[in-house]
Amino acid sequence: MSGRPRERGFAAVESLLAVPVLLFVGLGAVQWALVHQARLALNLALHEAARAGSVLHAQPDAIRDGLARGLMPWLHGATDAAGHAQGLVRSRAHVAEAEARGWLRLERQSPTGASFADWAEPARDAFGEPIDGVREIPNDDLVHRATRAVPAGGIAGTRRGEPIGAASGQTLADANLLRLRMTYGVPLSVPVAGRLIAWALRAWHGCEVAAARTWGVLRLDAPPRGAPPDPDACAMLAPADGGPARLPVSGSATVRMQTPSRDAGAAVPLAALPQAGRGAPPRGPVGGTSPGAPEGSVRDPGVPDGMPG
Repeated sequence: MSGRPRERGFAAVESLLAVPVLLFVGLGAVQWALVHQARLALNLALHEAARAGSVLHAQPDAIRDGLARGLMPWLHGATDAAGHAQGLVRSRAHVAEAEARGWLRLERQSPTGASFADWAEPARDAFGEPIDGVREIPNDDLVHRATRAVPAGGIAGTRRGEPIGAASGQTLADANLLRLRMTYGVPLSVPVAGRLIAWALRAWHGCEVAAARTWGVLRLDAPPRGAPPDPDACAMLAPADGGPARLPVSGSATVRMQTPSRDAGAAVPLAALPQAGRGAPPRGPVGGTSPGAPEGSVRDPGVPDGMPG
């Protein structure tokens, strides 16, 4: 009989040691699932942005609008047409807020300024009239044009019979690929697990000198400091505005242009590229809403609907 109380005491101690570990593993699994869901949704949205840009001259406002449409199902969802219109308004506001606060970075990696230097020619509107001050990379009849066109910057060689531009290192077919890259900060919103993950990542990215932490009976040694500080990662993991820590998730998308790319731009944020207002605007409404579309209040942009705050 005397052994049973002792066994119960051992069981209590073992439970005290095991429960925090199991709880952290469970919460960590939930956080991983949310990040994985976000990665899938962001990849889909980025491809939607690339498709939108491919049919509207790679204009930044068209790309942003495509991104907002792609993010809407993940951020807000909808069950009817009115909910879809309202969700789209809120999604556009989310994209604008995210860019302004630094936890969304969207850049056009191709075509670059060098691509335009090699392959651009004066732009023409739908009626064949020249557009003053606007250049475009032609993409009609590429099967024949790609082998006959001569890059303005000189020929650096050939690839499959197609001349390679000296400035860009691209053929005309290469210059007609729209390549986007996006980095988005996914909020680490799960209690305990999110904070511990952010703490470890801030130390790894050199954002801070981490100290050891104690959680119940567990002592977590400070993680090793990684490479020199990464300002972009630190801006998301330790936001200056006091918002939630965010895990940078990056992705890229490449599509073939369906219209000529207009206006030069290097691999820089879209905010630095010329807008469609320069020269002739793209045909059709871009970035706007239908008349009478309901206006919705913008939810905290840090946490999509359905995600723990």
